[in-house]
Amino acid sequence: GVNEKGLFFDGFATFKLAVKGQAGKDVYQGNLIDKAMSDCGSVAEVISLFENYDLSFLSTAMLMFGDKHGDSVVIEGEHMIRKQGNHQVVTNFYQSRIKPENYHCARFATASQIFDTTPQVDVDVMRRALAATHIERESPTQYSNIYDLSNGKIYLYHFHNYENVVVLDLKEELGKGKRVVEI
Repeated sequence: GVNEKGLFFDGFATFKLAVKGQAGKDVYQGNLIDKAMSDCGSVAEVISLFENYDLSFLSTAMLMFGDKHGDSVVIEGEHMIRKQGNHQVVTNFYQSRIKPENYHCARFATASQIFDTTPQVDVDVMRRALAATHIERESPTQYSNIYDLSNGKIYLYHFHNYENVVVLDLKEELGKGKRVVEI
């Protein structure tokens, strides 16, 4: 999802892992992600919000938030991993539990290599990374998206087709009011 303030989030399924260090924290009554997307406009604000609540609901998932200022964070329950350098890569494993030299995820390695060898990350570089890392076997990639948060654009790719794109203008779409659109 993305909001009008230039904040986006996505979620990643992971194997079950107990979220520690939550004793004494309040359990948010509702959907904490919805609260972040309605109240926050920056990664710093998201971190400040999430630090106050019990994140045990992330025992089988993690979240990534990014903002139009170029900041991002991966929230793995009790661990929050901030962006270092000009990009941050996340796939479906806990980076906080594995040393970087022991990452054995081909998708993570491929995306990291693309970004590490590209001085400027733009929509085309992101599209190439998505095309190189999509999954076709069981549980295939259903869709991919790129958020250009600075310009309020969303690039949407259906299934594994990275040659055809639907570009959405966020301001224009939000101006249409609350609705559901099927991909």
